[in-house]
Amino acid sequence: MKQLIQKITEKPLWVNMLAGLGIILILIILFFSLLGWITGYGNTTKVPSVTGQEITAATQILEQAGFEVVIQDSV
Repeated sequence: MKQLIQKITEKPLWVNMLAGLGIILILIILFFSLLGWITGYGNTTKVPSVTGQEITAATQILEQAGFEVVIQDSV
């Protein structure tokens, strides 16, 4: 560990700052380039229409389509 610290501190400060800035820049570019893949941007799924149907029938249709049904009531 001492050797690593000594190796880093023997270089001029501007070299270490430039290396740190380069690493940060690479991480930012990597993050934004992978952001679409991480969030699934552009992936769509069509939601079946369940308007006017009973809750049990609507739940069954939505679950068959691969959705998780959560019923919330404001009362």
